[in-house]
Amino acid sequence: MEIRASQTMSQRLAQAFAANAMPQEFQDMVLLYLHAFEDVFSKASFDLLLECKSCKVYSLVPREQDELDAFL
Repeated sequence: MEIRASQTMSQRLAQAFAANAMPQEFQDMVLLYLHAFEDVFSKASFDLLLECKSCKVYSLVPREQDELDAFL
């Protein structure tokens, strides 16, 4: 089986940009009022997240879905 995959020009440009982009500092990427929460955004904090457990999703009855849609 042969797969003929290709890239668009925008994909190639995005890859080239990512390869040449300089890593940014936290202060440059995050708004000023969030700088006090740098520890929350750190990789170390992310690594401490609990493991994702699978959960069952229940559908709403139409009346409940209508109420939710109206609320949102």
